[in-house]
Amino acid sequence: AAALGAALAKDTAFVEVVLFESSPNGDYTTYTTGLQGRFSKAGATISAEGEIVQVGARVLSGGSSANFFHSGPGG
Repeated sequence: AAALGAALAKDTAFVEVVLFESSPNGDYTTYTTGLQGRFSKAGATISAEGEIVQVGARVLSGGSSANFFHSGPGG
């Protein structure tokens, strides 16, 4: 039973999504969204599986980019 409990254990993951919106004059605006989720370890202790289902809708003009950062167990 202890092994089954360990197999079902969940860890917490923190993801920060940063969107940069640039303007024609070279300035930019930063939008940050923080997410927290739970996942089960998969394989090595430094990797995990999962997906972001929805971050939120924001329409940005051209020149936008997204950077994804993960920090959590092993990350």
